[in-house]
Amino acid sequence: MYKGKIGKFILMVLLICFISGISVFADIPQLTVVIGDRGYSLQDIDNKEMGKIIKDTENIYIKDNKGEWIDIKNNKVVTKEEIPKITLVDSKGNKIVYDEHDGEIIEEESDKILLEIFVRDNVGGIGQAIEGMLTFEGYKELYTSAKYQVYDENNEPITPKMEMNKTQYFYPKIEKDNLKVNIYDFKNNLITSTENLNLLDGKISIFKSKLKKIDDIFVSTSEEFVNAIAPYRTIKLKKGIYDLRDFEKDNSYIEYKETIDGYEFELVGLNNITIEGIEDDVIIICDSNYADIMKLTGCNDVTFKNIKFMRKSTEKNIIGRGVILDNCESIKIIECEIIGSNSEGLKIETSNNVKVFNSKIKETTNGIMSIQNSKNIEIIESRFIDNGIEFGIEVNGDCDKIWFNNSEFINNHIDGAIFDIHMVHDYDFIISDCLFKDNKVTKLFECNLEDGIQTLNVIIEENNKIKEYKSENNQDKVEDNRGTVH
Repeated sequence: MYKGKIGKFILMVLLICFISGISVFADIPQLTVVIGDRGYSLQDIDNKEMGKIIKDTENIYIKDNKGEWIDIKNNKVVTKEEIPKITLVDSKGNKIVYDEHDGEIIEEESDKILLEIFVRDNVGGIGQAIEGMLTFEGYKELYTSAKYQVYDENNEPITPKMEMNKTQYFYPKIEKDNLKVNIYDFKNNLITSTENLNLLDGKISIFKSKLKKIDDIFVSTSEEFVNAIAPYRTIKLKKGIYDLRDFEKDNSYIEYKETIDGYEFELVGLNNITIEGIEDDVIIICDSNYADIMKLTGCNDVTFKNIKFMRKSTEKNIIGRGVILDNCESIKIIECEIIGSNSEGLKIETSNNVKVFNSKIKETTNGIMSIQNSKNIEIIESRFIDNGIEFGIEVNGDCDKIWFNNSEFINNHIDGAIFDIHMVHDYDFIISDCLFKDNKVTKLFECNLEDGIQTLNVIIEENNKIKEYKSENNQDKVEDNRGTVH
């Protein structure tokens, strides 16, 4: 049981929280105690060190079961604007950083355990028993991992390659610190490695921040490109045309799906990779009328930079799309061009934290882009040129925090509105510092919930049917949603 002043403090907090009501969803977990710039669960504050921290801290807050914040020392409810940026370390050792004002997780500053390797003496014989288990975050991050191998400080193997999620036995024992672990996929290809690990209380914990990227890989042919595709690396493409459908390659992260006139190339479960054109005119091309140029499914932390996505065919009856993001997280498209799609040039579906920066979508024949059931989408300093005809930019379903900033819409011919927005609930949709010029459209917006749209400095020039549009000054809301792309 809880004892002393800290115990009384905890019991008071519990009483306040459970009297407050039923729990709701929130960003920082409920029953989190904020002391200074640190967050703690209640079970982590019953110790002498915490007692000193509480005594020396002016403000202590607790999030109750209704998601409200309570100033414990002054016994009053406060707004979330009082809550600073905090770092919460959970009982497993995961470090999660939340933005100020009860904000969202800052992924770049957070760190999570992906793999735990449990080691114990073999009670039935010599050596040790070992079991490597992926955490929930590990399954998302290391989707195709199948084996691991432990090395000593001299890079000599201690264990053979061991299967994930299976108890196995080995000899000699792991007795020293400063260990290294390699992680492999189903085909024994190295995915990533990590160093300077210690065996602590029978467990080796592998954090995301400790995983190493493979050295940059330079390629100049389609075959070299496909062979290089794997997590934790940067692939640098030299000038040239890359047709990824030229041949089928046995790769854990690639699926080939048949279409009427061939097959479609799809990246699946690929994480932590940058694909960058290091010279001008790096082109990923598709010569199928029915295949998407580039499709990503279940991928995280993927960046495309300085690449043109194009079609060989210029026929009007093609149906293939451009770049498709399906169930992805943290995707960046930087200084790229998507040219000559039918349907969408860019489709974002059930994907979050997508940033498109200084890029172009042009010459699509039946739509510019669509966003469905996705959140935190930023389109910055980009251009939409010479597109048409069926629709412009469709946004529908469970979407929120969509931002178009400092972008241009020029000479698009659309049988409807530029933005066709149909949401299932309240949302934030911001258009700031954008130019609409020489477009042939019926109107700027077609939407079912207009209250979610905020505009700032929207410029309308020489559009055939958009004669004027009132721009509302909502500077604070725009600034709250601004971000940067590196």
